[in-house]
Amino acid sequence: MKTLKLNTILKSIALILAFTALSCYDDDTTIIIDRDLASKDAEELIAISLSYDTYGLVAHFDHIGQEIENISECDVTNTDTQIETGNINSNYDYIYTFTEVFTLYCEPELYLEYALEGDLEFDAYNFEEIQQININFTTTGLEDISDEEIYNGNYNTTGEMQSDFNNNTYEYSYDSTIFDIRVNKESNKIVSGNSTFSLVQTYSRNNLTYTYNGTIEFLNENAVEVTFDNGEVFVVDINNVSISN
Repeated sequence: MKTLKLNTILKSIALILAFTALSCYDDDTTIIIDRDLASKDAEELIAISLSYDTYGLVAHFDHIGQEIENISECDVTNTDTQIETGNINSNYDYIYTFTEVFTLYCEPELYLEYALEGDLEFDAYNFEEIQQININFTTTGLEDISDEEIYNGNYNTTGEMQSDFNNNTYEYSYDSTIFDIRVNKESNKIVSGNSTFSLVQTYSRNNLTYTYNGTIEFLNENAVEVTFDNGEVFVVDINNVSISN
């Protein structure tokens, strides 16, 4: 009888110690998603959110530029819903459903107010993504004497991503503000500009969250330089979504 009671007490003490040990682990011992690998996920996500091929930010400038060419009246609000499907460079199958609302104003100068809400689904060899997109832009430089359109506003996305590096999924929100982004009217390609951003990743495994803040400089129609607040810098080729450090 004494032996039974002793065993019971020992088991209770062991459970208490185990619970205490788990409770006292610091963040470094309980993190399942490695910070360096999470940073690679962040780089990839930013590249996808910016590039032409993945219908990122710069692709929307191309689309808006074409819409501007078709506007014939001022002070008229245009609303349009579109569904686009296809394959990009034999790598990405996508379905993009969006509603856009835009108005061209003529006084005191020509400018466009543009808003978009959309759902973008990607299915690719190396990643899967479901993304919600929200855009609010003001576009100036629309006069005939100007060679460039100038964009200011906000570009925000949220969604769920399959990690290439962690074999895990994560939810994210990417919020950015763009400043004086210049787009060539003839090519609808970006010339220059800047952006600030905040990216939050929350991994499904143990609900671990990482936050990144930084700046983006659009170097030309092919490349952007991204700088995290911790000093890390990388360059994105926005034509093929490749990353170099």
